[in-house]
Amino acid sequence: MKTKTLPRIFIFILIYISSGALWSNTQLFEVAYLQEAYLLVLIIFTLVYFSRKTMLSEGVVAEEVFIILLVFFLMLVPSFFAYFSFEQPFYFGLIEERRALSYLVFFPIYFALRNENISPIWIVNVILAVCLINLVNSVWFFLNIRAEYVIETINSMNARFDRAIIGAYYMFFAYFYLLWDWVKKNRKLNLLFLFVILFYFILLVQSKQMIGVLLLVTAFVMVGHLKKSMWLLTTSSTLLLLIYWLVDLGDFIEKYQVVINAVIGGGESIRSKTATLIINDLSETMFILGKGSLSLLWNDGFHSIFGEHFYLSDVGLLGMYYKLGVLAIPLTVIYYGFFMHCYFRLGKLRLHVIPLAAVTFVLCSMVLNALVPVIEYNGYNMSVILALLAGYYRSVPLIRKKGKEGYV
Repeated sequence: MKTKTLPRIFIFILIYISSGALWSNTQLFEVAYLQEAYLLVLIIFTLVYFSRKTMLSEGVVAEEVFIILLVFFLMLVPSFFAYFSFEQPFYFGLIEERRALSYLVFFPIYFALRNENISPIWIVNVILAVCLINLVNSVWFFLNIRAEYVIETINSMNARFDRAIIGAYYMFFAYFYLLWDWVKKNRKLNLLFLFVILFYFILLVQSKQMIGVLLLVTAFVMVGHLKKSMWLLTTSSTLLLLIYWLVDLGDFIEKYQVVINAVIGGGESIRSKTATLIINDLSETMFILGKGSLSLLWNDGFHSIFGEHFYLSDVGLLGMYYKLGVLAIPLTVIYYGFFMHCYFRLGKLRLHVIPLAAVTFVLCSMVLNALVPVIEYNGYNMSVILALLAGYYRSVPLIRKKGKEGYV
């Protein structure tokens, strides 16, 4: 047991940091250069990992090749395009795209799973624990920011000033896991947790896309489970009425009305401004291979060209196309195709709760990728899910031997 303690502590720290809690602008406390230190640790571990495989003459698996090629592609291609389009020095492009190194978190987690230091269900429990920590963090920020600032007139630019996006993607996965776990194993306590997570997205994250996806997935999963659907509707309605009675939700209703009206009416937002600038620029230059990404460290990046309200991270696939051109299309297809391959090769085990939660998360991220650049900016979370699927696949003999889903 002692030999497993240090790897488990290490993996817990990696997963917690990968939630973005300690470098988000809504964190409990700030750790300077933590993200850079985190990426450095991942680079060192990856180098040691492959050095060990070379010394032991071990072969590589498909997931390892996929992660390495993906990291090189996401870092090198935009850097080359930025050099040819704007003459930005190549190393500034690498600095800007360093977030792609976050995919390297796959290797320590997969290594621990493969060597049985941890199990898939242990990883899920860690994600749930991290979600609980981040929930407390989000509530703390939310209460503090609302006590400090008062918005007299709500508009589309300031409507969500108090949103606390901390570990939202792990919370996304937790919702799907608890939902499938409830459907498969009928654990009624999960209903309370599902409701808490849903209100976390409504009150704290305030993301229209994520809320819509959660509700659609819930409706899809509940098809064919009439009795469970009634339980869910009854519990949700009761808790919703209780919260409405205890908490003044008037300003939240107004906020969402303002945001939705801005979307429907074509009102101005940072996302719409960025999209318009990209479309105009692409229509004028007819760039097919993309223009890469500029670093703020070099001539103030895109801000010196398009102004301060220009963020490729706000426009999902459109921003990816601007950076990569037509290469964004095969990248997206191969990316999600590989995740689906890792799911379907599980055979009958793909109907277990953990794989179902993982594939639901992947499919929903594919939907969100239209507006949020999941592939480029959420490597921390996606690589953990890939490691979970890969570890589950190679745990098949143990699962069958012990007769326990996910095994402990």
